[in-house]
Amino acid sequence: MKLKWQVKINATIVTFFGAYHYGVKYKTFFTNDETSPLEEIVTIFEVCPVPPDHQTETVLVENDFYLYNMVDLFANDGWWLGLISGKIGQKYYVYFPTIEDNIEYPSDVLRFHQEWSNGEWINFPRTKEDF
Repeated sequence: MKLKWQVKINATIVTFFGAYHYGVKYKTFFTNDETSPLEEIVTIFEVCPVPPDHQTETVLVENDFYLYNMVDLFANDGWWLGLISGKIGQKYYVYFPTIEDNIEYPSDVLRFHQEWSNGEWINFPRTKEDF
């Protein structure tokens, strides 16, 4: 399976354009004048359901992330894929390969990464390497 490094943004499918395109309306992105939600056409390959709620898994309630865990981070109205690269106190550093930067975040905006593949959510292996 090939890893997709793009952002995931919550949207609703509003129309269909043939077999491979959807019209979507974003929930948190707006038109330039900010008067209405942004709508655009996307390919079927860019659409997936919302991942299951990680917080319902008892082993993940404490958000105990380790070095090199792949995580999704909620920021700037979308979910961004990154790697845990460090921890200071209760804050984690997340490395983003697409921008080659480390940024500090609290654990409550992080979740373990899942990838949509062949109609199901795939959990990535979690390392247990200490910092």
